[in-house]
Amino acid sequence: MPLRNTRESWGLVARLLHWLIALLILALVAIGLYAANGFTDSFDDLMARKDLTQFHKSLGFTAFVLVALRLVWRAVNPTPAPPPQSDALERAIARAGHVGLYALMIAVPVFGWLMASSSPLNDADAYPQTIPNEVFGLFHMPDPYPVGDREVSEFWGWMHFWAAMALIAVVAGHALAALWHHFVRGDNVLMRMIRGR
Repeated sequence: MPLRNTRESWGLVARLLHWLIALLILALVAIGLYAANGFTDSFDDLMARKDLTQFHKSLGFTAFVLVALRLVWRAVNPTPAPPPQSDALERAIARAGHVGLYALMIAVPVFGWLMASSSPLNDADAYPQTIPNEVFGLFHMPDPYPVGDREVSEFWGWMHFWAAMALIAVVAGHALAALWHHFVRGDNVLMRMIRGR
């Protein structure tokens, strides 16, 4: 089982990164929606939401790193050729979809990091129990906004939310296109990402 891509197939590294990122995106969407809507204002719920938010941040950082690795790997490996029966319009749509997918997979965690960094809850002078930007409790991420600002945080929060909604739509389109290739076209586009060929 080759590690590197060829013009006919995706290698093991590209496929592992693809499916790990897909699982992380699903987990992040589920956790993000639950953290935003699944709690009351009780102290116990606020503490539980804090822990879940920290876990969400950690997974978001992990997804960002994996996407960056995927982009580097993609840059140094050939991309398998499109199916021979695809026309120029299909190839252009697929290319635009992939560009949008990668752009959003970078933008969503960056906007989330900026939202959390600019939150008033990140200001140690105002809140004795801050919610730092840390990754699995191992290290703190740098904060471009050392003092919280509610308006700035709300702006980045909306950017994070709408970018996430756009990412969900693009991922759904990506999955539907793969299923269409498999069940309607009958080509090997989906199988190449599952088993390489």
